[in-house]
Amino acid sequence: MQNIRRLSLIALLFCSLSGCEDSPSNEEFKTIVIDRRIGDFSDEFDLDTPTKAGITFNYLLINENEGLLAQASYSGKKYYFQPSNSPDNRRSEKQINEDLNTILKEIIVFRDSIAFLINQTADKVYNSRVFVFENDQWVNFTRRESEYASKELAVKFFFDNADKYLSELRHGNRIADVPQDMASFVRYLEENGVHPKDFILDKLENHKLLLYGDVHFRKWSWDLFRELIRDRRFVESTGVIFMELGFNCQDRINAFLAKDSLDKELLLNVFREYKLDGWDEKGKFEFITDVWRVNHKLPKAKRIKIVLIDTPRSYSEYNSLDEMREKLMPRDQRDRYMAEIIKNTLKKSKDQRNALFTVGTNHICKTLNSAGAILSEKLEDDKVYSIFTHSPRMDNRIDIPERLRHGIFDYAFQAMGNEPMAFELIDSPFGKEPFDGFYNKGNKNYQDNYDGYVFFGSLDEEPEGEILFDLYSDEFIVELNRRYAWYDSNIEDWWEIEGGSRDGLIEYLHSNQSERRWEGIIEPLKEQTKSIVNQDK
Repeated sequence: MQNIRRLSLIALLFCSLSGCEDSPSNEEFKTIVIDRRIGDFSDEFDLDTPTKAGITFNYLLINENEGLLAQASYSGKKYYFQPSNSPDNRRSEKQINEDLNTILKEIIVFRDSIAFLINQTADKVYNSRVFVFENDQWVNFTRRESEYASKELAVKFFFDNADKYLSELRHGNRIADVPQDMASFVRYLEENGVHPKDFILDKLENHKLLLYGDVHFRKWSWDLFRELIRDRRFVESTGVIFMELGFNCQDRINAFLAKDSLDKELLLNVFREYKLDGWDEKGKFEFITDVWRVNHKLPKAKRIKIVLIDTPRSYSEYNSLDEMREKLMPRDQRDRYMAEIIKNTLKKSKDQRNALFTVGTNHICKTLNSAGAILSEKLEDDKVYSIFTHSPRMDNRIDIPERLRHGIFDYAFQAMGNEPMAFELIDSPFGKEPFDGFYNKGNKNYQDNYDGYVFFGSLDEEPEGEILFDLYSDEFIVELNRRYAWYDSNIEDWWEIEGGSRDGLIEYLHSNQSERRWEGIIEPLKEQTKSIVNQDK
């Protein structure tokens, strides 16, 4: 009781300072004070209580037992803890002893569903990890620990975010449920599905800004865009295309589009600046060259502009790793930066035509702090339309071997012959499904995150995106070696190839490219389910 009262007083203090009227009530928290070294406990795999789960997970990290980390983690995050193929990074005896001396300070439990473990490390830093109650066990819920300067700050963080964790857990439980009414999805597609090209052109004609959620290196998506740009309706409706490349290269894009001859080398240099390794997405490159070709058949007043909206990157101008880190804008500022450029460009534009924004799909998800969410609020929902493109479940760090809604969406498309189609999400069976497009990002339902949905074809047959091999000129190979030297490396070591030549790198990229986009990531769709879907109809 004393611990609960102490936590309540801390929570009340923070709420009085921040005015958090909707925060959970203090009675919903309980604190378990431990204040003992991890090494004081036996090394056992036991997830029966929050305390035992915290001890277990600490020991798994100390022992680098990656085979059990997934088993001790929430089912919706298990792919973050797959066994590693790098056994070389064994920790020293000194590091192990330091971790054994880590003090497990206390565990705060919220609504008997969420547990917040606070540790104090040997260097007096406080860190935390979240656990949740799933299938009668307490399992890890966070990918990595968070650090705080004091225990009070850790407590404040949990008090402020406990409801968010509970909401995430409940959403994860909704995602775990498999949809049952197969026939409703197929009927909706039969009655409402249209070709993606016509669907997108219609949205461009009727909305000030179309947000298109891209999955990078996707040939079918860029093939669709190359069809769009050649259609007269696109030119008539769309005056500007916002693209995910570094804003610092805007002058180069302007010069590229203005030149009377197609200067591919000028455009390649834009792609060479976007990442440390350059950006070798051929589909995006070819789309921009198609914009140039279309523009040069149009009067200057009707030409389409391309505006680069991502944070500045000038890798060729950086001279050291420290300089690069100092000058690159933090990742968490990207979405607001993008939104500001788009908002200001539209505000100043005298072109009465509408705009297209093509960007990684998480950057337009409305339940995230995304550019799309900001723009939908600033420009009003009726002026902005967002599109989700069908894919497996996506994550920026790792491949996730799962289909959307347990494959039910894929089975519905299969029943329709896997023909390309697009449709409205609002009030559709697809839109009402809990959103699982990203692995551990997003919330609510599909229709709360996006307005429309595009399906290109069977994921099992989708070709791999093409590599922009022209990016790797002899001069750029020299530049890559200069950049890799910041990390005391070179092309040979960085890519794990023999020889540091252009031909060697291209041969390596060729040999590591699959024929199919999702080959080795998701299992092929089972054909026999097609008959089940048709019977349901």
